[in-house]
Amino acid sequence: MRKSLWKKVTLVYICLCVIIILIITTTLINLYYANNSVDNLLAANYKSITAASYMMNVVEEQNNSILNYIDTAKQSNIEQFLINSNDYYKWYDIENSNITEPGEKVLVDKLNTAYSNYFNVSTASIKFRNSNGVKSALKYYTADVIPIYNDVKLDLKSIAKLNENAIFQRKTNLTQASKKSAIYILLLC
Repeated sequence: MRKSLWKKVTLVYICLCVIIILIITTTLINLYYANNSVDNLLAANYKSITAASYMMNVVEEQNNSILNYIDTAKQSNIEQFLINSNDYYKWYDIENSNITEPGEKVLVDKLNTAYSNYFNVSTASIKFRNSNGVKSALKYYTADVIPIYNDVKLDLKSIAKLNENAIFQRKTNLTQASKKSAIYILLLC
């Protein structure tokens, strides 16, 4: 009877040890995959932030080109404006193909509309400068170009902020999940 009871206790103990080892192994594997998933999502968010930053720089350069053209009427400023437009669309395509957050697509579409308007009024200011002179072109620029330019910048900042907030939220969630997992592992051991 003692041997039978001892065998049963030993068998239960071995089973519990195997279950604990399985739980710990599963937890560690899940943590590993969760960490890799978060890293991939963070990389995507950083890609969007970088694209927004480059687009912001390009738009600022375009704005400078327009102002320089209004002031000097040098053809090189128009050429630089068009080169910057190509650069802008290169980064826009990267951002548009890297939608990771809820609401980001809406912001990217809004940005596309605002930038198209900005491009159109900027090119109109070039024509306006050629036909009406510097003072009239500056008035047109101030009244029509600047508000749309500010809209484009605001949209770019919103995209960057959305992705930054997502990064911070994921970091917080991962920290909380890691702490919970560590506590569960300790309790099981």
